[in-house]
Amino acid sequence: LQDVAAWLILAGLQVTGIPFSYDQYRISIPSGTWHVVPDCGGLRYLLPGTALSYAFATLVYQQPIRRIAFMVVCAAALMLANGIRAYGIIAGDHFGIAEGADHRVFSYTIYGLTLPMLYWLGLKWTDSKPIAPSRADTGVVPQPYDVRKIVIMAVTAVVLLAIVPLSLSLGAALQ
Repeated sequence: LQDVAAWLILAGLQVTGIPFSYDQYRISIPSGTWHVVPDCGGLRYLLPGTALSYAFATLVYQQPIRRIAFMVVCAAALMLANGIRAYGIIAGDHFGIAEGADHRVFSYTIYGLTLPMLYWLGLKWTDSKPIAPSRADTGVVPQPYDVRKIVIMAVTAVVLLAIVPLSLSLGAALQ
């Protein structure tokens, strides 16, 4: 994961024309030196994001292949989001628009935008018909998914995931 994050950072630096040198997870740019440490690899994005995508897929999809495909897409998107996050932190420092505390705020913002976007895209790919017809036609017309409820559920999940790190940071600041 650390290699993927480093590769995405370097690709972003090349695309934007920021001069850099790279040596074993150490990236030097004109404004400073950055280390792609194991925490930058995206495991904190991938694990909870995969768990939440599994919960979403279980609620929305009936076909196992759709569930697996959605989880794979989510994992890839979360790794890309982590690379964008890491690059954004370095580029923000280079251009003088971000400093120390912005690191976490930027991280949570990217994560908080990625998951609802994935859920929204996932709703576009829902099962069009049930796998097996019901035994008795009850005459009940199935209702489409209520997007508002799913968005509220996604935002709540992200807020709950953010509470622990924020409370730890607050506790450390108060000591």
